[in-house]
Amino acid sequence: APEARGAPTPHVVTAAGSVRAEREGSSLRAELVEALLESDDRGGLRISTLAADLGVAVRTATGGAGVIEARAQRLRARPLEEIVELSGEASIARDGGVVRGESMRLEGETGRLTVFGAGVAERLATNVDELMGYERVRVEWRDAMIFDDSDGVAECMGRVEAVADAANLSRDTARGERLLLTFSADPDATARGGDPQEAPRRLRRVELYGAQDGAAPATLEARRYIADDRAEAGIRLERMIYLSAPEVLADAASETVRVPSAGSLLIEDRSDRARSSSSAATAQGTTLFEWDGDLTLRRDNATALMRDRVRLRHRPRSGEEMIELESEAMSASFDADTERLTAADATGAVYARRGGRQLVADRLRYDADEGTAVAEAWAGNLVTLFDEVRPIPQTATSVSWDLIRDVVRMQGSGTIAAPR
Repeated sequence: APEARGAPTPHVVTAAGSVRAEREGSSLRAELVEALLESDDRGGLRISTLAADLGVAVRTATGGAGVIEARAQRLRARPLEEIVELSGEASIARDGGVVRGESMRLEGETGRLTVFGAGVAERLATNVDELMGYERVRVEWRDAMIFDDSDGVAECMGRVEAVADAANLSRDTARGERLLLTFSADPDATARGGDPQEAPRRLRRVELYGAQDGAAPATLEARRYIADDRAEAGIRLERMIYLSAPEVLADAASETVRVPSAGSLLIEDRSDRARSSSSAATAQGTTLFEWDGDLTLRRDNATALMRDRVRLRHRPRSGEEMIELESEAMSASFDADTERLTAADATGAVYARRGGRQLVADRLRYDADEGTAVAEAWAGNLVTLFDEVRPIPQTATSVSWDLIRDVVRMQGSGTIAAPR
């Protein structure tokens, strides 16, 4: 059929050489742009697909005061479906955060961002509560990353490493096979009547998982440094905490870190602070916790609770012999500032060992600051003390053990059981 008379209707528009386009607060720059047009319901034209290549830069204002900036070597977009695909040194930046990867897809209707393959995400905090107290967080992954803006969950997969830095010369590093980060809208912003989708996001929950086959656990390493002009980099490692387990869960609201399965926690204190007494020096050194059940760490009161065959080994830095504890459950207290062990309370089938002495009790309190251990028996039971220099075990209702002077005091002595 013959075409209707009048100006021809373009179906494809191509522009080359430092192309720049602007519309309603959005801009596009590239070396080559091609748009496929189609008619809309009102007889006008609209873009059905858009392709841009070489030095692509897109800038779009959000509903609030924020701006989204995207860069890549190649862009493919379907505006009617609100889908944008970026490839080749691609990045998307918004509100102090940036995501980089070789290939990514942004779905505007659902607010989902998918990064295919390896990538990295970085974010700078604008206030102390935004990133759980951290100033800067950087996450790298090998396989993929999916961020769903509707529920505020980012999932990173494949050899994930997250590094978080704070102002006081501290760095925390998390490693695992899968990392989930849950964000929520700033409650102060939404309370003022703002749009929750445009309000600043705060990191609320972190879930870190090791390999499903158990080959590699999830690990969390916290390092604390101090300034030292004598050190090569001007700083020196003072303390280190290393947590290893199949999964680690951290919640900002309750200020807790949970491990719902077996794991280990290593704490090393390398500080050179002068001590007022020799007993206080026993609190410094290396401490290792292991458990078969679960762990709950509370940051608000600097305590930890472990259950099911809990083991503790503490080697003071001052050179004293290592003390070993084992029990059904154990709670530990830490110094809120230095994060070193101050005390441990063991309950249920308690076993303690140091040097040539061992004891069995129902409960025991180990005071790392004072260098003492007090063991007690429940009603009807006795504490049993084994000593290499004594052929016969000793029993009592309670035993006080001065670990620094290696002096034991028995109270409420029971029957002495001679070996058969």
